[in-house]
Amino acid sequence: MRISSIRTLFKDYDVEAADECVAFVYSQSHLMKEAVDREGLDCEFELRRTYDVFVDEQDAKDAEETYRTAVEEGHKWVKEVCFVDSRYAEQITSIKGAKAAVSMPACSLWPYKFVTQLLSRMIDRKEVSLYTHTPITSIDSSNPSATILQTPNGSITTEKLIFATNAYTSAICPSFKEAIIPYKGTACHISPEKPISPHLNSTYNIYYDRQNDPDSRVDYLNPRPDSGIIVGGANWLFKSQKHLWYNTTDDSTLIPNTRPYFSTYMQDNFHGWEDSNAKITHLWTGIQGETKDGKPFVGKVPGKENWYIAAGFNGGGMSFCFSCAEGLAGIVEGKTFEESGLPRMFSTERLG
Repeated sequence: MRISSIRTLFKDYDVEAADECVAFVYSQSHLMKEAVDREGLDCEFELRRTYDVFVDEQDAKDAEETYRTAVEEGHKWVKEVCFVDSRYAEQITSIKGAKAAVSMPACSLWPYKFVTQLLSRMIDRKEVSLYTHTPITSIDSSNPSATILQTPNGSITTEKLIFATNAYTSAICPSFKEAIIPYKGTACHISPEKPISPHLNSTYNIYYDRQNDPDSRVDYLNPRPDSGIIVGGANWLFKSQKHLWYNTTDDSTLIPNTRPYFSTYMQDNFHGWEDSNAKITHLWTGIQGETKDGKPFVGKVPGKENWYIAAGFNGGGMSFCFSCAEGLAGIVEGKTFEESGLPRMFSTERLG
């Protein structure tokens, strides 16, 4: 979880609720490791550190203030967090011009491999039936004891229905039409001509100069074991052109001007990569789900018996969606929201 997100939590919520949310996010790394080990998943899973890196002086001061205040007030989340000041930030992170950094525990993996291998094992154990290329075109909930899902391949009748549809939720669950807005983001894979040594073994959130939009100037970076780099962001290049990215589910097109931005990204920003001849191998877009308060909806769908939801992750779901799934499963099995372990700020009661 970004230090800026933590600062916002403690600004917008009481201390107990904010601490609860941070602890929940931190718990996911070990929860996912348990699943990887138990199921024997080959998905490049690693327990790592992640760095929030600041090249702006004021950002660096804000991050240090948040960290020092948390230490003084004795917050639990700070026990595994370390602040790196201007003396060592550039050397430790390898990022040119770094003024400060915050180091936190994290994990990284190849999500597609994690999901497909987990599904494959569940299918082999006959725990699930998986339907691909079977979009739901409409939902009939007129019968209070069952819901009928219409698809091009026929209908499915179910007693309980879970919406794990994130940005696409509003298309089939109208009550969330204004609550979860789909929007487009972009990322790329960069590969050097040959492996770079020393290997980058941490993930990053890189905060750039404040002359850019303060809410859009953060790129995320995930080094892979083969020396490839996943980089996403560049939001400030297109944020003002909402027609390119906002309220759309079309991920078939790229966002203009992002390829030039990423083309020399590693050479421009990282020490040791100047002569790497690193190039973009893949560039893509994806659809994310935005909520007004930046928090997902997890729990029962208001006004619907036996309907449940986990959606609206605001582009940050990788850090806690697996834990949300565990909490929601408990609710489906009969636990109350309070018993589920989910942060109270994720409750669907916010829908009104």
